[in-house]
Amino acid sequence: MEHDRACWGVLRRTKGDAAFPEVIPLCATRVVVGRRPEHYEAPDTIFRTASAHDDALPDVASTQIDRVALAASKRLSKVHCIFQRTDDTNAVVECQTNNGFAVNQAPVGRGTRAALSDGDGVQLLGDGPGQPGVSYELALRGAPTWRAGAVFYDAAVIHALRARGETRRATLKALREVATRLEAANNTVVRATDARHRLIMKRRGRDARRALVDGIAAAR
Repeated sequence: MEHDRACWGVLRRTKGDAAFPEVIPLCATRVVVGRRPEHYEAPDTIFRTASAHDDALPDVASTQIDRVALAASKRLSKVHCIFQRTDDTNAVVECQTNNGFAVNQAPVGRGTRAALSDGDGVQLLGDGPGQPGVSYELALRGAPTWRAGAVFYDAAVIHALRARGETRRATLKALREVATRLEAANNTVVRATDARHRLIMKRRGRDARRALVDGIAAAR
């Protein structure tokens, strides 16, 4: 049951190079997939017009956005596509590439969306020179086939979730190390700044005393 609650959907590879993961778990409300998904920034909808806001993906907190990096092909865009859960039995995908993205063999152009249901086929990449296309089949947790097919007991899904957890822990560790180095560097700068400030004030005091002595001498 732990793994059942861990993700709202699963993409299972049905076609393509084995360099692509066999399973991609969809865990956060919004999942960004691409070669460099860290380049994705959630649109700021605060200042949009009503019509533009209505056309946007429903807002989610940054903590509800997951990023899945796929380095299997340079044909993948930095931000390739965005999956978002809409309810228990439906989802939506937004295409951010021109490299043959399709849902159920129907092309989806860059910047457009397609509704997703349980069992839909998602083609991440079309056929290219010397490279076959890459396709996945979507399984949604709320669908009857989820439990009937024992999706959450599947060894590949469990392995993918564990790998995802290890990746996120490694990323968190790296971020903590960077934060520690930045804090140390900042403390060094603060100490250097404090020392420079004290030196400047000391010089100013010495100059003021000299000016005072010179003023007294001149007055005599």
